Amino acid sequence: MAARSLLVAALLPALAGCGGEADEASGGDSDTSRSGVSDREEATLSSDGPEHRCWGEGDRQICPEPPRGTSPDDCADGVLVATQFFRGDTGICLPVDPDDPDGVLRGPGAPAPPADPRLRDWDCPEGWPSVPAFRDEHGNAAEPPEGVAAFDICDVPPPPEDCPAGTFAIPGDTACQPLGVACPADGEQWHDEETIRSRAPGYDGPILYVAPTGSAGGAGTRSDPLAGIQAALDALDEGGIVALARGTYEQTPTIDSRAALVGACVMDTTLDAVEPSSRGGVITLLRSAEALVSDLHVTGTRRGFVATNPAHRNELRSVAVVRATAVGISVSGGSGLLEVRDIRIEGTRPNALGTYGRALQVQDGAQLWLDRGLLEDNRDVAVGAADGGTRVELRNLLVRGTRERASDGAGGWALDVSDGAEALMERGLLRDNREVAVRATAEDTHVALRDIVIRAMRAEEGGVRFGRALEITEGAELRMDQGLLDDNREGAVTAAHAGSRVELRDIVIRGTRERETDKRFGRALTVQLGAEALIERGLLLDNREVAVLAGQEGSHVELRDVVILGTRAAGVWRAGEANAIHGLALVVQGGAEALVDRGVLEDNREVAVFAAHVGTRVELRDAVIRGTRGSEADGTRGRALEVAGGAEARVERGLLEDNRETAVFALNTGTRIELHDLVVRGTRPDARGMGGRALTVQEGAEAVLARGLFEDNREVAVMATDQRTRVAIRDIVIGATREREAEGVHGLALGVQRGAEMVVERGLFEDNRLAAVLASHGGTRVDLRDLVVRGTRGSEADGTGGHALNVSDGALAWVERGLFEDNREIAVGASGDAEVELRDLLVRDTRENHTERFGGRALQVTGAARILMERGRLEGHREIAVVAHAEGTRVELRDVVVRDTDVQVSDGQFGIAAGAYAGATLMLENTVFARNAMAGLQVAFGASIEGDGIALVENPIGINVQVDDFDLASRLRNVFYQHNAENVLFLNLPVPDLSTLLEGLPDL
Repeated sequence: MAARSLLVAALLPALAGCGGEADEASGGDSDTSRSGVSDREEATLSSDGPEHRCWGEGDRQICPEPPRGTSPDDCADGVLVATQFFRGDTGICLPVDPDDPDGVLRGPGAPAPPADPRLRDWDCPEGWPSVPAFRDEHGNAAEPPEGVAAFDICDVPPPPEDCPAGTFAIPGDTACQPLGVACPADGEQWHDEETIRSRAPGYDGPILYVAPTGSAGGAGTRSDPLAGIQAALDALDEGGIVALARGTYEQTPTIDSRAALVGACVMDTTLDAVEPSSRGGVITLLRSAEALVSDLHVTGTRRGFVATNPAHRNELRSVAVVRATAVGISVSGGSGLLEVRDIRIEGTRPNALGTYGRALQVQDGAQLWLDRGLLEDNRDVAVGAADGGTRVELRNLLVRGTRERASDGAGGWALDVSDGAEALMERGLLRDNREVAVRATAEDTHVALRDIVIRAMRAEEGGVRFGRALEITEGAELRMDQGLLDDNREGAVTAAHAGSRVELRDIVIRGTRERETDKRFGRALTVQLGAEALIERGLLLDNREVAVLAGQEGSHVELRDVVILGTRAAGVWRAGEANAIHGLALVVQGGAEALVDRGVLEDNREVAVFAAHVGTRVELRDAVIRGTRGSEADGTRGRALEVAGGAEARVERGLLEDNRETAVFALNTGTRIELHDLVVRGTRPDARGMGGRALTVQEGAEAVLARGLFEDNREVAVMATDQRTRVAIRDIVIGATREREAEGVHGLALGVQRGAEMVVERGLFEDNRLAAVLASHGGTRVDLRDLVVRGTRGSEADGTGGHALNVSDGALAWVERGLFEDNREIAVGASGDAEVELRDLLVRDTRENHTERFGGRALQVTGAARILMERGRLEGHREIAVVAHAEGTRVELRDVVVRDTDVQVSDGQFGIAAGAYAGATLMLENTVFARNAMAGLQVAFGASIEGDGIALVENPIGINVQVDDFDLASRLRNVFYQHNAENVLFLNLPVPDLSTLLEGLPDL
């Protein structure tokens, strides 16, 4: 208190002859410093008794009895201070320590960090290279997000295009490979018998030879072949082989026995059906057939192969079905299995009605197994499986270029499974198909996919529909393991209707683009109308509009060990239309539910997670949301989590970092969010320079937060506004909040206004700016318990502010157990009909603001506001510790010590413990005012001070009265004076500047 001696020296001439005398110092009990409340030794304030407590002259001598203080039984901790000034064993209750959240939150009780996603390298099929999962926009390997380990996935090299006749390609091939056996050498019509038998293993019967140049009555030998395939089959012994010579056969044989039909080679052995049939095949397998067909080229105006109700196992090997009609291979009914190996089905034509054009159709409970196939340039559906009991297994399959139906322009699907059928596909590449690559529909339909790449899906001709990779509807189920969905359109995966379920494990969905015509959508996963979806170990990269959408009641999405990265707006929004939200990682709405368990959502747009509507629920566990950017159209938003319209959200162990505008936003009545173990840091303003908040709750929403660390955010760390809005916080550290970038204002830890309510239990607010806590407007209620506020610094723009708590315009605030230290200008300010109650509060070392060098007050109350403080200590302030100003303003101090108030830095004046001015009322009960630089109490301009049990110790002036007819004896009872230069001074002395710092801070 360097300037104190100068102030006392200046006052002594004026005090001479005014009456009274300084009390003699003597020893006495000292109060005890408490760990966590005061970090310095408590000096003995006074002496051994109430002698020399009288003041006045002659008959006007007043010698009050020592005041009675508070019993230790009435103190929360049973601890008293300043007992030497009060009767018996009474004194002033020592404020209860706050539960210091600095220790709680940075120690064992700190917010638990989110666990990292557990992604893993894929096990790649032979011939499939392992490549980095993370890549940049140019396809080069890129670093994964922080906290995510790099991992490798399986991709297929580009297969050869336009394989010549007699060849084909499967996934993993970089060159075309022969389909079947090479053609006989040296112009021979058939292979030798050994080769023929090698092409039909298990068929050991006689061989009948057929040639286009044969005769109807031929012997079926090489030298005298038959001309008719059917004749040869009819004449063939059980288990025999019909060997076809090179050439073209305009025939449509039917097999009804155990027989093999072997061509010379695919290139030069052709069956061409010239007589149309809507149901018949170029080759037909009847129920009794147990056949093997190999090394043939099949074409014509019929279906390629037709198997009807087969009862036995049949095989197709090394067959090309080119430009058949309606269906390349059709299997219906029966208990037998059709095995297909090394197949090329190409260019199937629609029927006379313009429908079909399929490569494979399996239905009515039929069974088909296929290994190594190329299906390209077919129509409608490449592989169709329908009806209960039907089962299809597909391995090493390349499906590309499927086109829409000729009749209506729809279709173009690679695999369609419906009405209770089952399908398994392993090691497949589905590329450049139309509308939907894999479609599963209807109850009891099951699809399993493993090691599948679906790439470059497009909408049907004209582009008005889809370009999806997977579609699961009407109760179907689909599972995919190790799948890459790349460069598809509108929606990579869509699941709809109750009972539908999709499970994706070890999945990468990237580069989904908007529809070609209207530039809408581009989603990775859409789940709606009651469907369910699970992703385990997934990377969703560079998709459009929304990465994951769950909509409508009953829909449910689970995302486990998932990274959602780089979602962008659909093309229409990049063109400048800005009235929608696009670029989101996860949207849950219409009563749907979603769970994210170990997820990283980074570099998305507008809102990372958006939940809306009554019944909607979102749960985030171990979630990192980082780097959300504003709208591509206008730069607004950039939120991590937005919950609205009555939705509910829960976060457990979350890190929200480097987002924009507000990290968490909850709005509308009925909306509720629960946040547990949450770190929010580095939120930045949007493109307008607005926002930068950690948490905003408004329009009647509710929020609960337990264990939080909010640091380096902007404007307001936690904002609650509007009636019925409620926020409850337990164990929170809020630090380094900076001003709004656009206007350079605020920088608050908490902002509560317009009727909102907030409760904070155990909080540390440190190194914030304009104020730590701002509450304003009627109906607003703030309840703060076990709160530490330190180092509030004031505005970076003009140096003003730095308050711990500012309450205005009819708001209500309660503080129970608190430490406010090293703040600026005003520790606690109340104005405009506000009401504040402070209990067990230590306020110390408030400093002047940075620019005007003004203030340093503990409590300032004005504009008919009211403050009650019980069990408080105000020490080490500047200018004046307690200010009550204006008519209707009321300050009550009970069990309060105010001491060591120093002079104002700017001019070396004042140093007053408490003052009442301009009609305000100051009520005192069991209070001590000690060692202040100028005066213990000052009353001026029609104000009033009333009290009982007051000690004024070691002040140059005990009480300075500047009010006419002020009856000190009746207003102040049981007053104890000790070691004051003057106990009471009726003299007009300077008063603190009351023209500034009297109103609330700027509104939010």
